[in-house]
Amino acid sequence: APGTPAAEYYRLKSDYVMEVDLTPNRIDAASHYGVARDLAAYCDCHLTHKELHRPSVISFKADRPDGATGVEVIDTQGAPRYCGVTIRGVEVKESPDWLRQRLEAIGADAFEGCSSLRLLYLPESLRSIADGAFAGCSSLEMLFLGDRLEKVGDRAFADCTSLRHISLGTEEPPITWGDSFAGVYEPDVLLSVPSQAEDTYWGSRQWSRFNINPLSAIDADFPYTDSDSGAPAVLFSLEGHRLSLPAHVKAEEAATLTGYAPAGFYILCRPGMRPVKIIIR
Repeated sequence: APGTPAAEYYRLKSDYVMEVDLTPNRIDAASHYGVARDLAAYCDCHLTHKELHRPSVISFKADRPDGATGVEVIDTQGAPRYCGVTIRGVEVKESPDWLRQRLEAIGADAFEGCSSLRLLYLPESLRSIADGAFAGCSSLEMLFLGDRLEKVGDRAFADCTSLRHISLGTEEPPITWGDSFAGVYEPDVLLSVPSQAEDTYWGSRQWSRFNINPLSAIDADFPYTDSDSGAPAVLFSLEGHRLSLPAHVKAEEAATLTGYAPAGFYILCRPGMRPVKIIIR
């Protein structure tokens, strides 16, 4: 209805954002605890008394003294205290559902200028991307936006000059404010959308600029078409590094990848199939 607040219309939850701009002499504030300490001091002087609650370390103790990484402090006056910890048994795996489902919005300028990003596979829970969120990510090539995205902010993907593929699963084109893809030559970018929504996207001022490629619901998250069935499978690391698998590795055999890439968490892209998240041990 007219007059409805935008946050209510887009079902955005209220939150507080604090931006901390540190000078080199305030490294003591380069942590959650350091910021909390400063806030407590400010509130105590200007507002009302606030207690600073330190996190409990009762259950945190060294299980074995051997094998730790050695540290030598050369300048003991400049660094009178240096602490470190060695953590073992860390398992790299997918985030739990409760954590993935909480990501509904990406804030303004959140990843601006992050030149190491090559692939973005955003969670299904995502509903909005704010202004300038990924502006200047000049290495970004592939973008998977799920099927619930409702709003893309002004210059959200501005100057992402390497962008070649966008996948959208929603039948209703997301609203774009301003020029969300300023500096991107849209005709060179393949836009995969559900086949039943092709006409709707052609009628959109922003999305109709792209090379729209209607795919089935199964294939809508992957840029290859049936004619590319002989294309090699590709791995993307969490940092966005791309690794093309050897030609003798067939797509149907790509589930067993130990030895082709360092151990870690990857997104496996195979012709004609949805990207899948895998762990190479």
